[in-house]
Amino acid sequence: MTKVSVIICTHNPRPDIFSEVLGALRGQTVPTTEWELLLIDNLSEPPVPSDAVEWHPHARLIQEKQLGSAQARIRGISEAIGELLLFTDDDAILAADYIERAVHISKTHPQIGVFGGNIELRTEIPVPIYFEPHLDILAKRKVPEAAWGRLYLDAIVPCGAGMVFKQEVAHAYMNRISNIGRRLGRRGKDDLTSGEDNDLAFTACDLGLGIGLFPELQLTHVIPKERLTKEYMLKLMEGISFSTCILAALRPGRPSVSSAQHRIAKLIEYVMTGRFSWSVAKAKLRGQRRATEYLREAGK
Repeated sequence: MTKVSVIICTHNPRPDIFSEVLGALRGQTVPTTEWELLLIDNLSEPPVPSDAVEWHPHARLIQEKQLGSAQARIRGISEAIGELLLFTDDDAILAADYIERAVHISKTHPQIGVFGGNIELRTEIPVPIYFEPHLDILAKRKVPEAAWGRLYLDAIVPCGAGMVFKQEVAHAYMNRISNIGRRLGRRGKDDLTSGEDNDLAFTACDLGLGIGLFPELQLTHVIPKERLTKEYMLKLMEGISFSTCILAALRPGRPSVSSAQHRIAKLIEYVMTGRFSWSVAKAKLRGQRRATEYLREAGK
């Protein structure tokens, strides 16, 4: 069996960045005979050309017609044959030894079902002042030392880009996901919902496995200038707030994120850290209200 399945889910990738992403994969230290590459084209216009992955002897370009990152990732899981699966994005550039180190971590930490590592940002323009306190929402992740656990803790959940997970976790996630769970994840450029990566990671805990972060795993997340606007930031804040509420409803073991106590605690945190603004607070509140309405309609 192929040891590793690398899954790229893409929707209208920017050619110059996507070329770098594929170039980084082509330069991996692990021979291509030991891993497969699945490129899930999620309704790109125009479609991703078939020659994008011709350089890899075990690559497949798969068309997923249902829009949404959760659905695209489920499709990738269903097609993968690797013992270890690795998600990356069409704007995430893996370090040359990423696959090699991921395999080593999996062998030396068999108790961990899902893990990831450091994510550095490379921005096309200088980061605006208003965005600096919120770079975590762009998947910036600093991992000073290895950490892992078996609890529903966001602090140790790796981001979707660069997330590595065992085949058994992937299949359990795919078999258990509900219609509400499928609502997580982005759907095109206007619906910035997230959370499907957290749902997948927490599935490891359901199986008695751990979630971990390791500093030796390195990737670069490329941020185009259009993602550094106030409009995009607030839309992303709203989407994350919506997703957090949905995920809490799916997993009662997590603390409530819609209670008055939680909102007050987050307000105090934002004021104390200087990250508070009324526009951010209102975006988060819109997301919570949308989630409450959605869950009510879904009978949850």
